[in-house]
Amino acid sequence: MTMNRWFAKLGALALLSSFFLAPTLFKGCGNTPCGLQGGSAFFSTRCLTDNPNDCPPGENLCIPQGKTQGLCVNLKTDGDNCGACGTACPAERTCTNGACVCSGTKKDCNNTCVDTQNDRNNCGVCDNKCKAGEICTGGKCALSCPSGQSVCTDACVNLQTDASNCGACGTKCPAGQQCQAGKCEVVCPAGQIKCGNNCFNAQNDPNNCGSCGTTCSGGKTCQSGSCKCGVGSTDCSGTCTNVQSNNANCGSCGNTCTGAQQCKAGKCECPTGLTSCGNACVNIQNDNVHCGACGTACPAGQQCKAGKCECPPGQTLCSGACVDTQTSNAHCGACGTACSGGTQCKAGKCECPTGQTSCSGTCVNTQTDNKNCGACGTACPSGTNCNAGKCECPTGFTLCSGVCVNAQTDNKNCGTCGTTCPTGQTCAAGQCTCPSPLTSCSGTCIDTRFDSKNCGSCGNVCKTYQVCYVGRCLTPCPAGQTVCDDRCVDTQGDENHCGKCNSQCTGARLCSGGTCSILSVCPGGRSKCGNSCVDYQTSQLHCGSCNNACTGGKFCISGTCQ
Repeated sequence: MTMNRWFAKLGALALLSSFFLAPTLFKGCGNTPCGLQGGSAFFSTRCLTDNPNDCPPGENLCIPQGKTQGLCVNLKTDGDNCGACGTACPAERTCTNGACVCSGTKKDCNNTCVDTQNDRNNCGVCDNKCKAGEICTGGKCALSCPSGQSVCTDACVNLQTDASNCGACGTKCPAGQQCQAGKCEVVCPAGQIKCGNNCFNAQNDPNNCGSCGTTCSGGKTCQSGSCKCGVGSTDCSGTCTNVQSNNANCGSCGNTCTGAQQCKAGKCECPTGLTSCGNACVNIQNDNVHCGACGTACPAGQQCKAGKCECPPGQTLCSGACVDTQTSNAHCGACGTACSGGTQCKAGKCECPTGQTSCSGTCVNTQTDNKNCGACGTACPSGTNCNAGKCECPTGFTLCSGVCVNAQTDNKNCGTCGTTCPTGQTCAAGQCTCPSPLTSCSGTCIDTRFDSKNCGSCGNVCKTYQVCYVGRCLTPCPAGQTVCDDRCVDTQGDENHCGKCNSQCTGARLCSGGTCSILSVCPGGRSKCGNSCVDYQTSQLHCGSCNNACTGGKFCISGTCQ
């Protein structure tokens, strides 16, 4: 695993922890706790930092290129930073004293780690080759395997314990697993428990506290294998709560402060200047329900001022309600004087609104009223409207043969009266045009998106072996590939079009079999290229090698653009 990918995974773990544990994550390193606000904390020897002084003795700060924080690591034993930051050991080697050396019993023969106990080309020592028909067992050339061992690729192995041939020849255990009784299993270090295929410290892991799958919630942290609240918090219905200041649990769990009451030192109290009326805190100087005293309510429309009910300034009490006699249509100028016929109260008088005239006791606009156009009683004929005091066709319409028509859209009167659009065309903006998305080519409506003789524009003819797709002449895709963004792609392994066009794999996921999955190795003979599992033999974008795209109408055949 490279330093950048290790850094990304640790960042994701820190983010996931912040969702479950607390809102703010503090940095720390070595044996310093990565603390969380609210009294909870979890401990880790792998914490993000930007200060080398945070690292414990014997460790160095490694910050990946382009990052501002990194990890404290031991350069003598860290496989991703062996001897120097960013120097990663290959899978078959481990970091020992700052150097990448062959793991276990394997030896370095010609820069390759081999097991000299069963390698017939390096039997016992490097370059010692066994004769034809012989196998290497226990570091010696022999004609057959000892009891309990089997031949796998000219070598004697124990299928019950060999991690490269576990249970059967060629069955290799994933990294971090060991072969036990012929099966690959995760083996956890002392003090950790196995949950699925991962190891966790059940004493402090918030998602596996005490046992697998036991998740700490409600602000609790995992302490000595149990989910507990921190100092100063009380467990109220599964949530850690400060009963000294929590309004829903004031003084004790379930004791709720009502209204505007607030919990102070474990007691529910009204804020300064407010009075407790029933279960509410109110200001009796301006509260309309409790004016001057609890339960004294002001009538509708009145307001409580300095503990007394009054009408607002400029209003008069009429029939028990506060009204403005200068603007009230029901009490215009005086209580009980109502305006009618569309008139409105202005400065205490009933008048028609500005621009309107009283016709038979009703206010109308003679500039727009079809029954009183220009003057009271002058009605407009059917189909016309009153405009500026005259009967006219509505705006945007033209009078053609005594009928109001829209010359911008009428197919029989397009632009001018009597202009009829040809069959297949419609009138738009006063001109006969083809309907969208068709285009007029030599008087015929054509879909230039898919017409091979008019592809993208009139007269643009595609070549005989091409097809017109979305206005572009394209070469058909090979079998098993799909056109996405005007290119042929393999949706089974393309990270930007995984399973379908524009379905992008993100994070550390790879596209394999049309599905975004978290994989370390691509299956089925495909190779890893960015976040994609691709077939170098047929991929148009990765022909023969990663990012080697075929152009000029060529196809990828057997790893070569032809």
